[in-house]
Amino acid sequence: MQQVPVQKCPPAYAHGYESFDQHIFANRHQMPTSAVYCRQDDGTLAYTSTGISYDNYQRMSTHQRKPAGFRSNAVPQWCLQPERLRDVIVTAMVKRAFMNKYAVKMLEPLTPLERLRCAQAQLASHGRNQLVAQIGRLCEQYVSIKNLPPSAVRTELLRDYEIEIENCDTRLRMIERQAEFYCGVVYYYWHCGRPSPQVAAALKVKPPLVRVTLWRLQKTAAELGYQN
Repeated sequence: MQQVPVQKCPPAYAHGYESFDQHIFANRHQMPTSAVYCRQDDGTLAYTSTGISYDNYQRMSTHQRKPAGFRSNAVPQWCLQPERLRDVIVTAMVKRAFMNKYAVKMLEPLTPLERLRCAQAQLASHGRNQLVAQIGRLCEQYVSIKNLPPSAVRTELLRDYEIEIENCDTRLRMIERQAEFYCGVVYYYWHCGRPSPQVAAALKVKPPLVRVTLWRLQKTAAELGYQN
């Protein structure tokens, strides 16, 4: 059998569309298993590695930890700064007490402590009287519906009135400590990293109230120009 000679050709040059990008590996983070040829402190050139081989890397695993796994957004910076936190809480108190943007502007020349005292006085006087009257009307309507013959509509209406009366009672309890409640929500949720059910249990309220309060505080901070 005749043997055909095999001729080994040298590798061809790269084509024009196969040009090497010199910056393709720029700004790359160091991998767990890697080595870099660089100049040492004594002036010599040598390889510097992480000391981890591929055998070690196969037995390793990576973990990522977050401040709170249930929270999608990061902790806002304004709640970590006492001055900005004070401004947010005082402004939220004034808005809740007066429900009028013109009254809020009229109180701007006052100091934060003076504005807070005005808001607390407004809530203690007008807010308490309105809530007491509203709870009285709701209780009268609740009793009148309860005296009706049993039916599905009667049961549904009673449940709605129970929820409304409970909400008014919670608002009435918060009048004397509204600012304290705001501070507690900020502390437990953002500083301690607790979810809204645990925050509600610590403050003895319902979780929806905690979530609504967080939304109001974030909205007030955005109106003041405090970005997250």
